[in-house]
Amino acid sequence: MDRRKVLTKAVIRSIVASDEKARAWLNSENRALGARPIDLLPRAEGLIRVLLYLDSARGQGSLPELLSPPRARPKALPTS
Repeated sequence: MDRRKVLTKAVIRSIVASDEKARAWLNSENRALGARPIDLLPRAEGLIRVLLYLDSARGQGSLPELLSPPRARPKALPTS
């Protein structure tokens, strides 16, 4: 498997809730992207578009059935 595919899978796994949901989403038509996400991944430009879309969706709280819950931020240390 080439390095781009390995990296792509690792990044998408860190964003989505499960492999099954990721696979279903990647293979479904996406109006915002204008294509199935899986078809965009072979080219660097498409990969970036897909990752930006997922990052934006996570930030807006959309696609809750697909995305993993956000990780808790570490608490700031108190200042004296």
